[in-house]
Amino acid sequence: MRKSLTGVLSLAVLIGTVGATGASAGAATAAEPAAKSSGTALGGEASAEDIKDRILAIPGMSLIEEKPYAGYRYFVLNYTQPVDHRRPSKGTFQQRITVLHKDVSRPTVFSTSGYNVSTNPSRSEPTQIIDGNQVSLEYRFFTPSRPAPADWSKLDIWQAASDQHRVFTALKKIYGKKWLATGG
Repeated sequence: MRKSLTGVLSLAVLIGTVGATGASAGAATAAEPAAKSSGTALGGEASAEDIKDRILAIPGMSLIEEKPYAGYRYFVLNYTQPVDHRRPSKGTFQQRITVLHKDVSRPTVFSTSGYNVSTNPSRSEPTQIIDGNQVSLEYRFFTPSRPAPADWSKLDIWQAASDQHRVFTALKKIYGKKWLATGG
């Protein structure tokens, strides 16, 4: 009984977090044309532009590879980040991210591990529960997401949080529904 109650409470917190984190997202995307909000991985509705093209249209985004994953499209990408977010003109590096795309009409889970990112497609537990998209971010300075030469004084939580915020801001224009952040 205790395990069941814990599971139900965890699910309730998860659902509440999804609702709370994206409360303003619906209003921001209400004016988007219907063609922009389709973009399904399952081939149901045709979108005006392929999701890969939309992602790669983001300044600083480049494709490393696309891998198959049933019911999804999986992209391994590089995103250009400043080495120092306080002084962006002082150099950049390529940070690896992955996008597991279901449909732009689904919520998105932003999953961070604090380490490297796996390039093998898999869904985190929250992604499975909400049946949504998933964005994963490699922590700055983990190989290959490391500037050359590495300025280790720029490896701190503020810079890492700024990396995550830039990725979220860039992808939120495509994935306009609710977002949930998780890590472990």
